Amino acid sequence: MNSPVRADALPEFHVYADEGCEYHPACLTCPAPCCRFDAPAGVRTLRNAQRDPAIVRDYRERRLPVRVIAWRHGVTERTVFRVIGRARGLLHG
Repeated sequence: MNSPVRADALPEFHVYADEGCEYHPACLTCPAPCCRFDAPAGVRTLRNAQRDPAIVRDYRERRLPVRVIAWRHGVTERTVFRVIGRARGLLHG
């Protein structure tokens, strides 16, 4: 007995191009821990996951001023304060 084919099913023997995304040119060689299409806010979430620990490290270990941290990471001082606040557990999200 054959089961009905879903209307949204992809062709079984079709060759798909690995076109990647704006984060990496090829899906199969992407270094990201999860796909940008699976992350809630896409590429921003992936970039922030790499950037935020570096901001916290600059603040805690290197004792750099917030102004310098913001300049180094290309963000505003407010963003630095938000990242530090999340690291302290004061902010959610």
